[in-house]
Amino acid sequence: MRAELAARGITNEDAATCYNAGVTASIKFYDIHAKEANVEGYAPVTDAEIAAYLAKPDIAYNPAKGLDQIASQAYINFYKNPNEAWALYKRTGLPNASTVLPLPVLTSDGAVNPIPRRAPLGLLDQTSPNAENRKAAYDQMATDPGFGQDPNDAFGRVWWDKP
Repeated sequence: MRAELAARGITNEDAATCYNAGVTASIKFYDIHAKEANVEGYAPVTDAEIAAYLAKPDIAYNPAKGLDQIASQAYINFYKNPNEAWALYKRTGLPNASTVLPLPVLTSDGAVNPIPRRAPLGLLDQTSPNAENRKAAYDQMATDPGFGQDPNDAFGRVWWDKP
């Protein structure tokens, strides 16, 4: 997040420094967990290997494609937290088919399957003691033009997801 804020000019930090620190922290985080899991044949990551990774052409921070690189590395970091990866994608549109980390276009029977924008909110249970409040909340959300067809529309938008 700090690298993204710096790359967008929101903070005065150096985006490259934040990016390198974030990627390094992510690699070390997964390295610790791999060691603790006693994965057979696992060789711990060295600082030299991290430095070599950060020096690769598509990985070395380049301000011209900085947001692309930052989002791609964050997406990789969220491997074990897919809800965060989904939120990152929804918030930034990155990664996508043309980024450093190409996200494949999902298809089924030749048709493109768009990535859902939100989780379905679920049907109202009229027997719930909170049914009236929940219906009022759904009705209020439905006044937003981007809400979608109904509470179960996975392609409707949440309050912060604006075009």
